[in-house]
Amino acid sequence: MRKPPSLRTATRRGVKRQRAGPGRGPALQTPHVRFAGYRLLTTGDDAWQRMAVNLRLLDDADERLRAGARADLTAWLDHEAATTHHPPSRDRAAELDSLIERTRPVLGERRARLLRFHAGLGRGTSAVVALADSVRTESRPPTRAERGRGRRPPA
Repeated sequence: MRKPPSLRTATRRGVKRQRAGPGRGPALQTPHVRFAGYRLLTTGDDAWQRMAVNLRLLDDADERLRAGARADLTAWLDHEAATTHHPPSRDRAAELDSLIERTRPVLGERRARLLRFHAGLGRGTSAVVALADSVRTESRPPTRAERGRGRRPPA
């Protein structure tokens, strides 16, 4: 009777097999390996990496990863977003900006706005200018003080 290989030996053999053959890609694409990678990437202290990974997986083909990403984003928004006090780096902010825009249909408008707010991402210069212009051109009724003085507010 032959003794089974130790975990270390089996792992080495598996890694050699993955490196050696042209089929190393599918071995890394198995659901349990992808889920383990997801768990490793989202359990650290970097909230922005966690958000980026979750946003990438919102439209993944694997239902388990999709559901996990959606649940983790919801949990982060509900319980941890307000206590994330450091902003993302410039590169990470650009990445988050594009990921949020790409997944906006899946996220919904409310969640997309919340994620942008917590990440410190603005609406974009053109949107801010358009908003400022629309506020400036809207007419409002005069206040009591303005009516008493006979003056109308500037338009």
